[in-house]
Amino acid sequence: MRGAGRGAGRGRGNNVLTRSTTTPADLERSILLEWREGSAQLQRVWRDENAPVSSWEGVTVGEDGRVVELYLDGKGLTSVPAALGRLTALQELDLNMNQLTSVPAAMGKLTALTRLGLGGNQLTSVPAELGGLTALEGLYLSWNQLTSVPAELGGLDSLLWLTLVGNPDLAALPEEVAQLSQTHGGICTIRT
Repeated sequence: MRGAGRGAGRGRGNNVLTRSTTTPADLERSILLEWREGSAQLQRVWRDENAPVSSWEGVTVGEDGRVVELYLDGKGLTSVPAALGRLTALQELDLNMNQLTSVPAAMGKLTALTRLGLGGNQLTSVPAELGGLTALEGLYLSWNQLTSVPAELGGLDSLLWLTLVGNPDLAALPEEVAQLSQTHGGICTIRT
């Protein structure tokens, strides 16, 4: 049979041996670049799109080049893309003091997150999916316009701090959330 030997498949259609060279760090860079492209505020903060992500203000990367911390407090941000939920190595996310009216449910996929700052925005609610952030130790929701918090936050077994101060229209906390201060030896502090 012609062409069935060792050299078969060379030339056109040689995708069998081709491997993707996109690393998780490359994917994360593209997510941040896309966010930057859609945000005039981030274009002012992250001026040089060709610079390494590690040199961008408020971005910390680990040894493997993956984003582990984002400190974007007080930048005037008005939105957060759902793609941010794909930054799975992210451990700290500070979006305090912006102009956010909502955050995407996809943030519930950030399972390595230990600290989430959403205080000082214009949030009226937070997604129930945040209850899936099992490593979360600190959740800062103060000074928003919250009227309720989802009962699913009661499943945050690692939570040490939940701040809700400055939400004047906040109804009573769901029982599941209120009991966080009594579970695990009472180590979770809830400030309302």
